Amino acid sequence: MLADAWTLGRRLARAGLMDEDELDAAETIPVNCPYTVDQILDLDWWPPEPEGKR
Repeated sequence: MLADAWTLGRRLARAGLMDEDELDAAETIPVNCPYTVDQILDLDWWPPEPEGKR
């Protein structure tokens, strides 16, 4: 289910970013979900910030 949800979410996010001419941002969304189900369901876990955002 996670892979299917990621694929749909990625498609929607990319479409929204491309509508706003954010082509570079759209290209940064990974094809496969980089997180585990356990990480996503853990209320205390947050994804790490991307390298360039620190």
